[in-house]
Amino acid sequence: MVRAFVTGGNRGLGLECVKVCLEHGCELVFLGCRNLQQGRVLACELASTYGERVEAVELDVTDAASIARAAAAVATSNAPNYAGHNEIEAKTVDVFVNNAGVLLENYQDGLRDEAARRTLAVNVYGAIDATKAFLPLLGPGAKVLNVSSSVGTRTHGLLTQSDRAALEAADLDEAQLRRVAASFVAKFMDPGHAYCRMATPAYGASKCLLNAYTRLLARDRPDLFVNACSPGFCKTDICGPKGSMGGREPKSAALGATVFAAALFGDLGAGRTATFFKEGSKPGTPPSEATSTIEAWVAEPQPEAG
Repeated sequence: MVRAFVTGGNRGLGLECVKVCLEHGCELVFLGCRNLQQGRVLACELASTYGERVEAVELDVTDAASIARAAAAVATSNAPNYAGHNEIEAKTVDVFVNNAGVLLENYQDGLRDEAARRTLAVNVYGAIDATKAFLPLLGPGAKVLNVSSSVGTRTHGLLTQSDRAALEAADLDEAQLRRVAASFVAKFMDPGHAYCRMATPAYGASKCLLNAYTRLLARDRPDLFVNACSPGFCKTDICGPKGSMGGREPKSAALGATVFAAALFGDLGAGRTATFFKEGSKPGTPPSEATSTIEAWVAEPQPEAG
């Protein structure tokens, strides 16, 4: 019995990830969402297509108490799908996807300090804290997938020598990673700092840090398969009310989500850990023709985020 948990699973790429898990044989998918009632309504809607295989779980990745309650809810779930399975099996999560994320920077007015703090709180600390809470529920061979972005790999290449060395240190631990993250916020408060000239500095830094955490966790937990992926620039709430960003045409969320299938259930991701996967298809490509590839953790700088 394969069980999956998707944070931020109630819309956009998170919802598409839930569907991917269902379509690839997961017998139960926990849909993490901040609004439990809305999540339950969505689970009922999904049941019409996929059967009663979705259970909504309230989760705010910036709230320690919410994270603890979510992990406890999964460990003690009484979902019908658990009938006939023993206690140890019922407490196992086979796939954990850190999808919850935000992009809060204002492209016209520049970076706001509070937006930077919030971005790192959700995209970095939230992912770390949620993962740590669920690690006891992940058995050997379980898969952790962090939803990142190519802007994170490009940001890594733009870091100062000291910041880059800190994130590439062989003995990097969580405490050091958090210190680097805190230093980023301080630099964002200086409008003259080079980082502030990036198109989306806080978002890029958050994904760069998430990538570093991915490699750190893969190193420390060789019994798991820990990877990151970029769905590319997709038509989700991040695009804003006009459905675009910087004049770029977004791809459909369903197309971007094909990287989840490739990384979690396809031959591309089979047996791999500490790997970065990228969905690189152009907008308008049918999902059946999507192409995901393995890419380096550090990419050449590009003019726009994605």
